[in-house]
Amino acid sequence: MYLAHIHIPNLNFTIYGAFAGVDLIAGGQRHYALIGRTFLRYFKMTYDGLTGDVTLSAP
Repeated sequence: MYLAHIHIPNLNFTIYGAFAGVDLIAGGQRHYALIGRTFLRYFKMTYDGLTGDVTLSAP
């Protein structure tokens, strides 16, 4: 666990707190980060099943 803050300039959003950390790339994952409901609860998330695009926007 790490105490940190995450700032997303394009969304003008910062969240502070304790975050779990793991080296996904070393574990064979192609993703750099996973985000969960603690972060997503502040946004509207749209998923386009045809393209795989995900869009986050302020509610």
